[in-house]
Amino acid sequence: RPREKSDFWSKSPRVAMPAAANPSVSREISEGRKQLPAAKAKNEFLRIMKQSEEIGKRVSLVTGATGCGKSTQLPQFILEDQPGYA
Repeated sequence: RPREKSDFWSKSPRVAMPAAANPSVSREISEGRKQLPAAKAKNEFLRIMKQSEEIGKRVSLVTGATGCGKSTQLPQFILEDQPGYA
């Protein structure tokens, strides 16, 4: 069992990297992000999130195909739009 052979799981990190709400992104990554289906829905997603927050709803259900950017891009959109959430 790989976990038992590695000491990775038993040691705490010495130095934690600081979180950054809007890190500088390389051009290649930026261009790749634009190609994901989530990029086309960015404005609509942010509008729905703001609208939900205004009426007191804390949960929104997002569906989409595997690889469309649901779990990677949507959180980035929120952090970029409202950096204070980080």
